[in-house]
Amino acid sequence: MLKLWLNTLRVTRPDMLTQGPNEREQRIVGEHFAYWQGLTQQGIALLVGRTQDAGPQTIGLAIFAAPDEASAIALCQADPTVANDVMGSTVQPYRIALLADEAHFAAHR
Repeated sequence: MLKLWLNTLRVTRPDMLTQGPNEREQRIVGEHFAYWQGLTQQGIALLVGRTQDAGPQTIGLAIFAAPDEASAIALCQADPTVANDVMGSTVQPYRIALLADEAHFAAHR
């Protein structure tokens, strides 16, 4: 049985948010987007996004399904930004308490 997990991402170089990414970071962030896009298309990732500020509190997050903690951590460690030390990842078990219907989500994309 699959369980839900929350992946919280934080940049390892805060200037990336305020001064912009360097070429290496930009390439890796593109790979990161493609990685999570693929997981979303496969039905593994349910929600992926980031806060819209650009400071030390900025986070990216993903809610996704995996059978166990080891699998969840492995999935997040395979993210190109984590594997290349552009972002750090924290993985926690997650449970949805309330969920709006699909139409409500569509209005906020």
